[in-house]
Amino acid sequence: MAEKTVTIDLSAPARLSDLPAMTRAFLGWWGSELASLLPGSLFGDAKPRTRTRLMVGRGMWRLESSGADTRTLVVDPNADDHAIAEQIMRESGAFELAGLEVLLPAGEALIRRVELPVMADRDLHDALELQIDRLSPFTGNTARIAYRRVGRDVEAGKIAVDVAIVPNIRIEPLEQRLQALGLKPGTIDIESPTGGPSGFDLRRPPGADARRRTRILNLSLALLAAIVWVLALNAWGNAAESERASWNARLAELRPAAERSAAIRRRVEALIEPIALANAHDPARTLNVLDQLTRTLPNDTRVLDFKLDGTSVEIAGLTSNAPDLIGKLEAAPAFKDVKFTSPVVRRAETTQDRFEIAMQLDGIAP
Repeated sequence: MAEKTVTIDLSAPARLSDLPAMTRAFLGWWGSELASLLPGSLFGDAKPRTRTRLMVGRGMWRLESSGADTRTLVVDPNADDHAIAEQIMRESGAFELAGLEVLLPAGEALIRRVELPVMADRDLHDALELQIDRLSPFTGNTARIAYRRVGRDVEAGKIAVDVAIVPNIRIEPLEQRLQALGLKPGTIDIESPTGGPSGFDLRRPPGADARRRTRILNLSLALLAAIVWVLALNAWGNAAESERASWNARLAELRPAAERSAAIRRRVEALIEPIALANAHDPARTLNVLDQLTRTLPNDTRVLDFKLDGTSVEIAGLTSNAPDLIGKLEAAPAFKDVKFTSPVVRRAETTQDRFEIAMQLDGIAP
């Protein structure tokens, strides 16, 4: 952690309204201290945010972008708003126009150093406005002021501040022109001798009524957000419970119909199964095998039993000379591996042989 000298003024006044600013300042300091403990390699690839500075002169405006790739755009303030807007838009990719840093020439402001008792920033601005006529030839309603703290005497309870005073006739037309161009300044400062900002912010501060309205609005929005969040959680829970109940009721309503559909499907499948088995047989193929047998077997042969299973064929019947059947079937191109599956029996009353033959198909697709 960086070594710093911290001075605590226990006699400084503290108000409840200063708590938000004090909290932000503390968190900012604590965050920077924690960041200093992290290794620098974590930020090696981080790119610094590009900011754009508008240098305002009487006869020329100059836009400058910060960062590694510095770009500059010169604008003629005497041109009409449309021409200036088009010129800026053509180069908009090179400039970050949000939070524009506006720098007025040093000659446009009076800078005075004053000493005041230690007080909060909100009261400090009001106290300095009361002294404009003592510090400058202007009055409180004809000039804009900004300040920067430059020193503090803890023992004496004093602070030293530099006050920048710019006449309204110079700054208000500029603000109106920027607003017409769609540009919103993040700060309005005075150019320092080195060409950079001086640490002032000459934007019009919110008045007491505006600050009070902002606080009321913020509190109202926070309260409204809390109420909406509670209502959303409650509605979500109720909706989920209602949805579950609705689905359960619907499932209970559909369950009998689903059970009936399942029973009907089982009965239909039982009826279809024999038909499917019958359709699995190819009638044309069976007829083709029978045709081949008819062409091959002698005319005095009668087939009494026929069985076709894949490529296997079994026949049984009567003929006048059964041993001749083996040779005839073997000679046919449709059959092979022809053999008797049982002995040939000669029937005396008919003088015919009883045969049983098995064979394989050859040349007929299964």
